[in-house]
Amino acid sequence: MQGTGKIKKIKCFQSLIKEKLWLEEMALSGWFLTDVHMGCIYDFEHGEPRRMMYEIDRFNLPKHPSLKDIRHKEIFLDMAREMGWQVVAHDEALDYYFCKEYAPDEINELYNDEESRKLHAEKFKRLMEFKASQLSGVLLFVDVVGLLFGIEMYVIQESVLSYLWFLFFVAGYTIFCLFTIRWFQRTGDLYISELCQTREEWEEFHDKSKRRWVYRLVLTNRGLKRFLTRMAADGWMLQDMSVIKYTFQKQDATDYIYTMDTKYLTNKRKRAAGGKAFSDSKDWIGMNNDWQIESVKDAEAKGWQFVCALETRAVIYKSMKQKNAEPLNDPKYDNSLRFVSIIGWYGLVMLISGTVGGVIGYFWEFFSQL
Repeated sequence: MQGTGKIKKIKCFQSLIKEKLWLEEMALSGWFLTDVHMGCIYDFEHGEPRRMMYEIDRFNLPKHPSLKDIRHKEIFLDMAREMGWQVVAHDEALDYYFCKEYAPDEINELYNDEESRKLHAEKFKRLMEFKASQLSGVLLFVDVVGLLFGIEMYVIQESVLSYLWFLFFVAGYTIFCLFTIRWFQRTGDLYISELCQTREEWEEFHDKSKRRWVYRLVLTNRGLKRFLTRMAADGWMLQDMSVIKYTFQKQDATDYIYTMDTKYLTNKRKRAAGGKAFSDSKDWIGMNNDWQIESVKDAEAKGWQFVCALETRAVIYKSMKQKNAEPLNDPKYDNSLRFVSIIGWYGLVMLISGTVGGVIGYFWEFFSQL
């Protein structure tokens, strides 16, 4: 909605850095923030375009605040004013918006040292953890009440359909809440990663000419090697990876080759050399990384260089093709599927258990109707 010299804009952000950059762009266009509602409705007033810097902080107190916690807001605001920052507005979540006109010869970051950036990031991380915890409690309550109410309706009405409707509601609500909880967790991790960086570090990290993110599901070791080698030939060197997300950094095109190692393959080499395989009966979910220590030693001895690791599931190595590094593992394993390196042993057990349970349930229902 637009009026004379004032506008409202509705915009949602997950990243605080991107929110600040947007506010700075608005100021360069002559629109200056005057108020914020619900964290997504912004009031602007028109003026002479100029470069403004924005920061966002929060001052909500813990459940049992100390005297230091109570006085923190006052001390911080006084310090911010001395540095040239002023409070523009705050929203209903007590997120405070600060602004300052850009000055070339002054410090234009409110959090200009590592310690202050870390404390700033932890405030928003705790907020996301609190929201996830709250939603977990609500989810448990609704699930229990929903199931009990569904059973009661089944007993009263003797209607399987009514009971199924309640089950569908509980299942749908549970899935929605679990995704939301995961979103809160990922947002908290995002706050830690971006707010602990300086502005220059953040901008360099997100410079698309220097860094690239590729989403791809690669199912075999051979396919992964080919994919990473092809990217290296185009000048994109692997920096990090998750299950389907690969982070590349731009460098000069080089003739790198890649290989992947896992606990299974490391144990194969250990047994072939007459050694004892890595095994820990107490490590139910695959957290023990003793095999990775051995893997790195083996790889370095054969001319490979560590690139990154996917938790305790896999390790990626690289080597210049001209160096003729020795193969780390027998090439016959290149066509092996990457199930364990993708989902982990715990995930594999859960997948197998779910499949077996589904098959048993199907046959139980089938034979019970005979």
